[in-house]
Amino acid sequence: MEYKTLKGFDEKYARVTVKQHKTFDGKVIEVLYGAQDAEGNPVQAKAVGENGCGRWYGIESNGQTQMLIWQHPSCDGGAIEYGTEEKEQAFDVMIDLIKEKMDLCKQIDTIANEGNTSKQEEFNNLVEKYNGLKDWNTSKEEEFKDRIARAKERFEGKVNRINERVEQKKELLKEAEELAASTNWKQTKEIFEELHDVWNDIGNAGDQENELWKQFSSIRRGFEEKRREHFKNLDTNRANAAQVKEELIAKAKEAMNNIKDWKTTSTKMNDLMEEWKKAGHAGREKDDALWEEFNTLRKNFFDQRKEHFESLEAQYKESIAKKEELIAKAKEIAEKLDFSKESTEAMKNLDKEWKSAGYSGRDKNDSLWEVFKEAKNTFWDGKHADTQKRFKEIIDKKQELLSSQREQLNTLEESVYETDDYNTIHNIERKISEKKDFIETLKQDIEDISNKIESE
Repeated sequence: MEYKTLKGFDEKYARVTVKQHKTFDGKVIEVLYGAQDAEGNPVQAKAVGENGCGRWYGIESNGQTQMLIWQHPSCDGGAIEYGTEEKEQAFDVMIDLIKEKMDLCKQIDTIANEGNTSKQEEFNNLVEKYNGLKDWNTSKEEEFKDRIARAKERFEGKVNRINERVEQKKELLKEAEELAASTNWKQTKEIFEELHDVWNDIGNAGDQENELWKQFSSIRRGFEEKRREHFKNLDTNRANAAQVKEELIAKAKEAMNNIKDWKTTSTKMNDLMEEWKKAGHAGREKDDALWEEFNTLRKNFFDQRKEHFESLEAQYKESIAKKEELIAKAKEIAEKLDFSKESTEAMKNLDKEWKSAGYSGRDKNDSLWEVFKEAKNTFWDGKHADTQKRFKEIIDKKQELLSSQREQLNTLEESVYETDDYNTIHNIERKISEKKDFIETLKQDIEDISNKIESE
């Protein structure tokens, strides 16, 4: 309700008070109007209720006017209306709420300026708490919203940068862990120094920086200790490396001689290769000879595996061609709609030939079977329908015969009463009995055939 539209607002006796209020950055407006003397003439509005004076009380902010309390003058019924659910306390509740929002803004700003990623949950909770408070649509609240949006942007920007640095340093840790297993001492030492420079260039990773640095330093120290130990015991290390590589060669030979399936043995050969890389250097002359022997074993295995799968591929192609031929035959039989004994046997024989055609490979085996099965189902569904049709035709004929026999039975039963001759009557009764037996036989035949149709 806009106070300027009040009936009596513009009368000369109305009193309008407008006060600026800094807390919500708006105006508090009070309109006293509608006062009348005993004769009903307008008089100066002084206080609510005095001379029937009415009161409109509200605020103006952010380009909008909100009515909080409206007590109609006595001449207009004297009713009280409230603009909010807070009723009489609306203004005080609004002021307290805006102060609470101001405090939340300060807390949000403080965390955003710190940029501490460990306070992300606290930051989000404060923003969520603010968003859960009632919005009175004041200019001050619009200002708060802008402050929070800017704070959120600052904080999220800092958090994202910190998180990016954390992820970058975690990637460096992974690289360092892989490097630490290397026995290429000179090159790896140089790479560790390069990683250190990159680490510093990335910048601070926030509250995780110390822990990440401890891990990086620990990995690097571990490598340096292993490096010093290596050079201290170089001859022993070379002898150990040679022994490990000889054992790996023996395992490779064993794997070559006990191939149960190619996948398992391939995994085994690859695992042996990984162990070879970690075994260390056995001295240039010996190392080259050991590698030649080991690599020859690996090459022989993978050549054999290639030949095996090429042979399988040829078998698959042969199987696919045979099955495609069987599919064509099955479709041809199904399309003829011939359900004779010969066609039925031919379709059954295709099943036997399919089994003998063998496996067609993972990519084609199932799809070929689905096409073949569809062609077979077309035939067997047609045969089933044809059988049903023939059974129904037989039933229809027997039903016709049954109807005819019943008519003949009725005629015979009536003829018994048309003669007094004993022999004639006896002969008719014999025919009636035979006719009844025949009718029962027909009914049983019809029932038997009907049961066959239902069980198909």
